[in-house]
Amino acid sequence: MGDHPDPFGSMADEAADLAIAIPARDEAGRIGAAINAIGVAATRLPSPPALVLLADDCTDGTAEAAREASARHGLAMCLLRAEPAGMRHGAGRARRIAVACARGMTRAGGTVLTTDADARIEPGALVAALRAVGEGADLVCGDIDAPLPPDLACAPSIRRLRAATEPYAALLHEVRHAIDVLHGRQPVHARPHYGEYGACMAVTARLLDRLGGVPDRPTGEDRALVRAAEAVGARIRYCDALRAQVSSRTDGRAKGGMADALRAALAEPDPPADPKLLPAREIARLWRAARSGPAAPPLPEAHPPLRASALERDLPALASFVARETRPALAAHAPEHAGREAT
Repeated sequence: MGDHPDPFGSMADEAADLAIAIPARDEAGRIGAAINAIGVAATRLPSPPALVLLADDCTDGTAEAAREASARHGLAMCLLRAEPAGMRHGAGRARRIAVACARGMTRAGGTVLTTDADARIEPGALVAALRAVGEGADLVCGDIDAPLPPDLACAPSIRRLRAATEPYAALLHEVRHAIDVLHGRQPVHARPHYGEYGACMAVTARLLDRLGGVPDRPTGEDRALVRAAEAVGARIRYCDALRAQVSSRTDGRAKGGMADALRAALAEPDPPADPKLLPAREIARLWRAARSGPAAPPLPEAHPPLRASALERDLPALASFVARETRPALAAHAPEHAGREAT
């Protein structure tokens, strides 16, 4: 695997403060824009980042387009090729390999940022990530913008799923924030966005070493990394300024990714929701366990995912529970915050 016979060797003496890992499969039409965005953001840094591109069983000109874009911006790039088809890794394992290589290109106190080949990070994203690390974060979770084209946004099943998801997710995040506040994992003054996306996430080299890299999962590796970080008490920051634009498409390469979710939502009148949305009864159980125990375990995912109809059914019960138990407990813990939360 790889154009580079030893991906860490020739750059080890020039270890970077920041290395950026990009797994890609047949993204010749998008990888140039992704690297151009990195190049623009890199002009705000005191030293350029290193790039790692894993061309995972590509059959198009992804590698060549990436080389051209990185050269245009003067960015050093380590290109790895996974081929033939028998070495196809799946999106999660491709990210794990790319991040491992990027870790090898950073110094011990450095940082690895992971993004996607169809993502375009915003100009201030790299500065924001390194600032958060400088302020003590071990893992920085950015946010994404993924606007749907009109034909998808207007589809009845998509509209139903969004209408059910948005209020339900807001209540779940309220409970999650209260758990994090009670256990000292997040500050009280602002609820995090709680988005965990491999398209926009930074992690310190020290935490990667501690965890043994990105968890080895074919999909869902980004959330698994956050859960693993929580389990060891790492300092996690959710940063709005670390942001990327991603494409909303139904022809994505990653099994189990956003494109698969969109296809599923379009195919069924009662579409499946994001697995992070748990049943109201399970949320209540986890809250009570977190309140009574010395530690708060990471939140699981729903298997199988809830349907839009289940969110609609559980929403009144969840809203009642949050008003009855979560907000009063947070008010007792941090009264100056709870007054704002209830308005």
